[in-house]
Amino acid sequence: MCGILGMLHDGTAGSPADLRRGLKHLASRGPDGDGIACLTGQGMQLLTTEAHTLSSLLLAHCRLAILDQSSAGSQPMLDARTGDTIVFNGEIFNFLELREQLLRDNPSLHFESESDTEVLLKGWQRWREDLFPKLNGMWSLLLYDAGSRELIACRDRMGVKPLYIHRTTHAVYFASEIPALLAMAGLQPEPDPSAIFDYLFTGIVDATPDRTFYRGIAAVAPGELWRIDPQLQVRRMRYHQFDLEQDDTPASPADLFELMESSTALRLRSDAPTVSLLSGGLDSPFITALASRHGHDPRTRFVGAYTYAYTDDNGVAYDESERAAYIARTVFPHCTHTIYRTTSDLVPDDVDRFFRIQAEPTTTPSLLASLKIYGAIRESGVRVVLSSEGADELFGGYPRPYLSRALADALLRGDAATFFRLLRSPQAKLSDLMSRISWHLPRAAATTMLRSLRINVQCIAPELWEDMQPRISHWLEERTQPLQQRLQQDVLSTLLPHVLRCADRNSMANSVEVRTPFLDYRIVQYALRRPWADKVGPQGTKLLLRRAARQILPEAITTPPKKLGFGHAEQYRLGNLHAMWLQQYDSPQARAFVIPPARAGNHDTPLEFWWPYSVARWVTSLRSS
Repeated sequence: MCGILGMLHDGTAGSPADLRRGLKHLASRGPDGDGIACLTGQGMQLLTTEAHTLSSLLLAHCRLAILDQSSAGSQPMLDARTGDTIVFNGEIFNFLELREQLLRDNPSLHFESESDTEVLLKGWQRWREDLFPKLNGMWSLLLYDAGSRELIACRDRMGVKPLYIHRTTHAVYFASEIPALLAMAGLQPEPDPSAIFDYLFTGIVDATPDRTFYRGIAAVAPGELWRIDPQLQVRRMRYHQFDLEQDDTPASPADLFELMESSTALRLRSDAPTVSLLSGGLDSPFITALASRHGHDPRTRFVGAYTYAYTDDNGVAYDESERAAYIARTVFPHCTHTIYRTTSDLVPDDVDRFFRIQAEPTTTPSLLASLKIYGAIRESGVRVVLSSEGADELFGGYPRPYLSRALADALLRGDAATFFRLLRSPQAKLSDLMSRISWHLPRAAATTMLRSLRINVQCIAPELWEDMQPRISHWLEERTQPLQQRLQQDVLSTLLPHVLRCADRNSMANSVEVRTPFLDYRIVQYALRRPWADKVGPQGTKLLLRRAARQILPEAITTPPKKLGFGHAEQYRLGNLHAMWLQQYDSPQARAFVIPPARAGNHDTPLEFWWPYSVARWVTSLRSS
């Protein structure tokens, strides 16, 4: 788990000093060492001195040592026989099986390390593009293929690990984080108005997997492979495409349980200590229970669970530590359980650090919770964390939007039986249904209603509102998709990518690697094809997942409705930002995109106020960066 950089020039040359500027922004991603490799007349070479070195291709890496913590696992990793060179961020969880397969195919093959990086390098030499469908893991990588003189760029199927890109006429730049890319390429950051509008209009962030909030900065899309030749000609191909055809065969909780057990066991492989996050809900207890069963597997160091809790009265209603402690005592009493307590207030210094780390607008201040607990975990000496990211998106875990959409679908198609059946759910609210129906109104009526009633839409600056009118039709159509399609898109584009982006930046800012068992591609594929009725119904949400979890968790844990949410209290503490609030709107840069909300800075401030505030903070920061 690391940070990577790369630059490829056509007709000009780059300097290691450019990469060193970028590496400074990736220091927390790789505190255990760094290195640079460059292309010379003798092929790729690891730099031992950087004086006056210029090259058409440079690769850089900073390391967080997880697998094979010796120097043998250092990067850039160069194969002396072929000249192939790789920089890699992530983990390949099935690397042991792939290594065995490579040795079976070629018994004379010699490995210099016990790392997954070397498996990637030798796997490329054996299988070329066919390597990537064999991988079970999370990754972004840059690999120089000496035979073809091409630079290979690739990202995992779900986009768990980032890889940002900036292209000019004579160069291509890659980096694990946008600030590092800006520094390396010497760019002045500029906001992308369409990304800002989409966010404010819908609340969706990272809606397009290969787009960012920065003009001119994109990302390698999840599941893509790029081949770039010395003349900067790019060939893009997909090595993976999820099947979205609905599977109407009866759901098998046993099949899902087997997949979850396999995924969790693979993600426990580590030469560094590993803990899980434990809330009072369903998802993280399921993962922790599975981890406790495999905590003594080879190359596994599972040492317990961490729970996030509050010290103040305002956080009491959202504090799940008592229930989490009960789960720990009941289900895995032999595991160490640590409760980390902090204030629910939005402390200005914490908010400032959060914005610096995220470097783009975010949907909620509750994300501060993960930033703080990852810091506490790292201070304890642990650097690998199992998280339940993705469970809500894969299995329909958001009751209000998903139940209201199911109700709207039934109402609009005249299915009274389904409508009244779903309406019996205690989590179904007519106010949510009416809000959902508003998206189905004719365009003029819908935009008038949204502009007058929704705080986030009211805050869109008039000029931006007029300029982006052509985008409204797209979003009205997108927001009225049937629930089955909506669930699939929330996984692939509209919700989960933002969750993964924030988790990556929050964790890596604390030099912590997060692993997500729910995002094993086999589980993702299984969930994407299941009908919505397997996930959402009168009994609540995540129905199929609850049935699978009952094979290892007591019914008292699997039956209750969805918990309030990990770190949920922070999103109700926006009033604490009153002193900082309106100041953000004073800058002309911010006012080009957002105008101050009609009311803000009190303890009844709804979450939607965070969206324009987040934009104002970010846009203002660009001019001072």
